[in-house]
Formats: sequence, C-alpha cells, structure tokens
Amino acid sequence: MIQAAMGWYNAHLFVFQPDKDTRIGIPFDDFGEPDDDAKKIKLKKYFNQEGQKMYYEYDFGDCWQHTLTLEKILSKDTEIKYPQLVKGKGMCPPEDCGGIWGYYDLVEAVNDPNHDQHDDYREWLGMEDNQVFDPKYFDLEKQNKRLQNWKKS
Repeated sequence: MIQAAMGWYNAHLFVFQPDKDTRIGIPFDDFGEPDDDAKKIKLKKYFNQEGQKMYYEYDFGDCWQHTLTLEKILSKDTEIKYPQLVKGKGMCPPEDCGGIWGYYDLVEAVNDPNHDQHDDYREWLGMEDNQVFDPKYFDLEKQNKRLQNWKKS
C-alpha cells in the first residue's frame, strides 16, 4: 500500500527496519534473508505505538529511503472506505527516475523547453504539450482512489 500511496508499482525490492537489527522484506538471494517475510506478516507486529519510527527503503537501485512515523492510531470508522490517506504533500517521484538526483534532473528537464532531455522526459511521462509538471502538486482524492483500487501483488 505504501507503493500505491506513493504512485509506484511495487516493482522493486524493499525493506522495513523497525530497529537497527531487524529487517522485514521479501527473501532474495543477493540481499540475504530478512528476519521476517513481508508477505507473511502485518507491520503492526513491529509498528504499533504512536510516535514510533521505522526506516523503509524501496527500490535498491534508486534507493528511496524513508522514515515512517506512526502519528496516531485511529478507531475504524464504518462510514469510510479503507485504505485512505488523510493528507499528503507534493508529487511523488515517478518510478525508475534514478533516485533523488534523477528526480531533480527530471523536474528541471520537463519544465525547461531548452533542456536537451526535455522532449524525452515529457514523452516518458506521457505529458501533453500544455501540461506542467509541478512537484508541489498533490491530489488527495486521486491518491485515495488509487489506494482503494490497489490489489496485493
């Protein structure tokens, strides 16, 4: 669900680390066995107290590193369709854009018609001629629809 919330496709390896000694992920020979298989457990086994932080890395090539914070545990509301984001900030970098430095290059290129990779990046992103790429844009309703249509892989 984190990948879906970010707008990514769950196409890469990932690891959660609730502490420096515990790794939760998908078993994969080149990266060693995790302490727990992410497909077989729920994160609440490790991530269950308000204020708790957990390290999360997605796509070991692009190296997207995150610190997750469990801000508040809410009671389930039967009127709400889950999962649901309550807020967000900014556009997520596109999948496979080359990590943080690749993302900075992409933002510069798509918004500068004189950049030598302007057309290539816009085509790769499927952007229309008049479309602007605004990294500060966030559409809560669109992201919630994406989450609610998410299917486990």
